[in-house]
Amino acid sequence: MKHPLTARWDLPLSIEIGTIGAGEWASSVPDLLTAEGRMGVALGEDPAAARRALAEAVAATCADDPWLRDHPARVQWWGGQFAPGLTDVDAEILRVVRRAHAAVSPQPQATWATPYGSDLRLMHGIGGVPTVHYGPGDVALAHGPAESVEIAEVLTATRALALAVLDHCGVSTERPGPRRRPRGEERQHLDRVVHPALGRGASAADRPGGSPSTPIMRPVLTSSRTGLIPSYSAP
Repeated sequence: MKHPLTARWDLPLSIEIGTIGAGEWASSVPDLLTAEGRMGVALGEDPAAARRALAEAVAATCADDPWLRDHPARVQWWGGQFAPGLTDVDAEILRVVRRAHAAVSPQPQATWATPYGSDLRLMHGIGGVPTVHYGPGDVALAHGPAESVEIAEVLTATRALALAVLDHCGVSTERPGPRRRPRGEERQHLDRVVHPALGRGASAADRPGGSPSTPIMRPVLTSSRTGLIPSYSAP
């Protein structure tokens, strides 16, 4: 069942028991044990079929044990449940993001599927919008004691996303040649500059600090481990 895009992960479709609780008193035999966890769903797999498969496996295990045969475990589904989702690897949005990333980073781009749930399933599966995950950091560090994101990767992702938006919307990123300003426009140019946060035509008084010399951000080559991720999700 392992999809080629999940080759990065040793166990992309894991069944994980996160909490176990039993008993009400230290010196009493527990009369109930509750184990809560999550189960991965494969790309293209129906979540309802995945739920049935787990319930049947639990039932078969109980049938093989004399005590559990008379006291079978019950399977209940609660909380967030995420269907899988996959954007076509030849979709134009992936090429747009690849071009943008290559323009701001010398680090080669990687493409892989994720083992966690996301809203890609809604954008692509229900909305019909080709969707891709792109961002800084390493998902292998997420929700753990070493969770962190390098500042250089945040800057790389920010620049790449800005270029991807311009590319996707058909806006040229080529810089026009220099133009000689007629006499009288120089002072007006100083008072009204391009400010990244407020847009073209924002006056100096509108900007924080009121400085008329706010620089325009330009892409800088930085390294990044950022991944390009056609994603699948799991309940």
